[in-house]
Amino acid sequence: MKTILFCTEPYSFLILKPLADELENRGEEFIWYITPKLFDIFPYKQMMHTNSLKYLDEFKADAIFVPTDDVPYWLHGLKVHIFHSLVEDIEAYKEMMNYFDLYLTSGPHFTELFEEASQKNSSFDVIETGWSKLDTLFKIANDDNITWERNRLLAEYEVKHIVLYAPTSDLELTSATKLKDVIIKLSSRKDILFMIMFDKDMPEDIVEEYKEIDTPNILILEGDNISKNMHIADVMISDTSSLVYEFTLLDKPVLTVDTQLED
Repeated sequence: MKTILFCTEPYSFLILKPLADELENRGEEFIWYITPKLFDIFPYKQMMHTNSLKYLDEFKADAIFVPTDDVPYWLHGLKVHIFHSLVEDIEAYKEMMNYFDLYLTSGPHFTELFEEASQKNSSFDVIETGWSKLDTLFKIANDDNITWERNRLLAEYEVKHIVLYAPTSDLELTSATKLKDVIIKLSSRKDILFMIMFDKDMPEDIVEEYKEIDTPNILILEGDNISKNMHIADVMISDTSSLVYEFTLLDKPVLTVDTQLED
């Protein structure tokens, strides 16, 4: 079996990595497709990868796994959708409902939604598999490197607690502007370190405002390894970000501001 792991957004890396590991363990032939804009930040360069759609066409895959909402229709192989978050987005689902051959759902709720739709249109199948990104989240739970990194931060900043602030980039939903002064005030406490992780789509002017805050207890995180930083933190502050669902699975407290998320 030949497989393509199709990445056009940075969040796809952690979602697809467990599949890559399993394919590698089985000795299956697979390749990552990394869109050119992401090529320099792709973290698994030891694995076979390409940024050429022409090469993918010649690869003649049996299956293509995709966490985003589209993939070139002309590529050879079964188009398999893996959801990019645990948040329900009915409007987005409607747009992509008939685009893929197979939908791998994260749980019963999503399975029911897609199976109901598949009964009206038999052009796709639905299998409930769970969500692969959670494999990454729980696999690293007892990683000694994460424990070492947490202890290093506690010692370096001379704090007792670490707060992860991860606002959404959607300007209609983000808490980044309204919470800035609150975070400045809280970060003045000597026992708290604020780790701030912005989505790549967060407006640059907002990011720059936070970078200009003159306090030693604010750390602006670089990169996309949110799973690692979730384990490092004691608590998360967010808003209407899908990361809220992931963090609660670690049995840690989350504070949401004006969230539009439901159960």
